[in-house]
Amino acid sequence: MSSLMLAVLVCLIQGLQGLKECPKEEQNIAVKLGGTAHLPCLFSPPKGVIKDGVQVSWQKEHTEIDLVVHFQNGKEEGDKQNEHFKGRTLVGRTWFQDGNAKLNIHRVTEEDTGKYTCWITLLPLGPWSQHRCCVVTLTISEETTQEKIVKDDHILLNFVIMWAVFFFVIGLLAIIPCLLTSRPDYSLPD
Repeated sequence: MSSLMLAVLVCLIQGLQGLKECPKEEQNIAVKLGGTAHLPCLFSPPKGVIKDGVQVSWQKEHTEIDLVVHFQNGKEEGDKQNEHFKGRTLVGRTWFQDGNAKLNIHRVTEEDTGKYTCWITLLPLGPWSQHRCCVVTLTISEETTQEKIVKDDHILLNFVIMWAVFFFVIGLLAIIPCLLTSRPDYSLPD
């Protein structure tokens, strides 16, 4: 009886110590259509827990149920994954040691837009063993935010150049009549 109570106490302590910190609980990520989405899931790895004692699961909010996007328990368990995501997701092998269960979704499509939740589960299962680490909202666009910034910078640069040319031409038009009307006399005296 006392060994059972000790096991429960260890599970509780691991659960309470484990994942107290998930620094960015909600994030927004924009990715170009056809590109690769990198959805971060940062956490503090629990002390005294081995990699095989932790699972990561990514789920996407769906109208009927949450779709399993990726499940990993030391290796990828493709049979629990939704068909839409098969062959397109990856969580690095060192996710537990790195404290980042980042989900990579390759060849993103319009249907990938939505909210994704990262769950970290400490084994054995018990109270406080499952932790919702973060929620990432993914939007798919024709251009990335960086491309939009570069495009906006080009528009601004073109605007500045246009006005500089305009003022240069106006200045020339103002100076030319002055140059034509006031010519110095360089003729030699008789």
